[in-house]
Amino acid sequence: MGKQLRRINRLGKTKAGRRRSKGPRPLWKSPLPAASCLAGAWRGKALQGGCAKRFPLVAATGAVLASACCPGYNNPMSETLITTDALAVISDAHGNIEALDRVLEDIERRGVKDSICLGDAIGYGPDPEGCVNRIRERGIPMVLGNHEQGLQGKEYMDWFVPPVRKVLQKTRTLLSDSTLEWIQTLPPTMERGDMLFVHGCPPDSVNKYLYTLDEDDLAEVFASYAHWLAFAGHTHELNLYVYDGEKAWREDITDQPVPLDRTRRYLVNVGAVGQPRDADKRAKYVLLNKAAATLRAVFVEYDAQKTVQAMKRVGMPEAYAKRLL
Repeated sequence: MGKQLRRINRLGKTKAGRRRSKGPRPLWKSPLPAASCLAGAWRGKALQGGCAKRFPLVAATGAVLASACCPGYNNPMSETLITTDALAVISDAHGNIEALDRVLEDIERRGVKDSICLGDAIGYGPDPEGCVNRIRERGIPMVLGNHEQGLQGKEYMDWFVPPVRKVLQKTRTLLSDSTLEWIQTLPPTMERGDMLFVHGCPPDSVNKYLYTLDEDDLAEVFASYAHWLAFAGHTHELNLYVYDGEKAWREDITDQPVPLDRTRRYLVNVGAVGQPRDADKRAKYVLLNKAAATLRAVFVEYDAQKTVQAMKRVGMPEAYAKRLL
């Protein structure tokens, strides 16, 4: 971005490098498309089309400046451009294709190219096949969730309480042979550099719930693996667990960026896309800005009534439909 802005600043100079006597050339008269894009934002024009795509950083800068200087200006980039060095972490879609589609659209709208799923794409919801297909079509890596594990064999199915076991048995009838085979291939964990991804609890549990752990238990969990960042789902809750090398504690995650400190380690509970278990019924996921070392939650509206009606049509228990409303 620095280079682009320096180029814009030099537009007001002559070939000999001397500044024009009448001052720098106005940005809106510049032949450079990026400068025109920036000028358009200053004049309160919507950023659109190829200019914003070809020069995203300059476009975003212009939009931010316009927002600050022109109170009536609606900044179309404020919720769109995050960074090309971002990672979206999703979990627990649970067959809720309406919620998953809105989340995937939101991720794409923000320009985020990298995503990981922490499992439980199936179970509870009416369209587990659709959710799996979305994840596979987009090439999103996914770890094994406990609901996928439940379909890997009777010994895993028996771990579930009877109502959920009934849901899984119904879910199996909604899945293709191809999907059932794919489920057998899912790994319990993934690693990317100094990041670890698991459904339940690090280092490799598919079934352990983080909310059952006290501070001493959490410190033991952090001691069991070496990664700077770990991500888990399973609880359907949004939480950030922090470890300073001696003690661990819990913090909230909101839609505001949380700066991450390299002298500490973090375990991120990423919430649920398709089956909320808190007062906020929106779909949720987490965005990591790797360049800025910040983390934030994203909340996405979707048509829950449409999912509830679909659950009734396929015969899913009403109790799980009510959770969505």
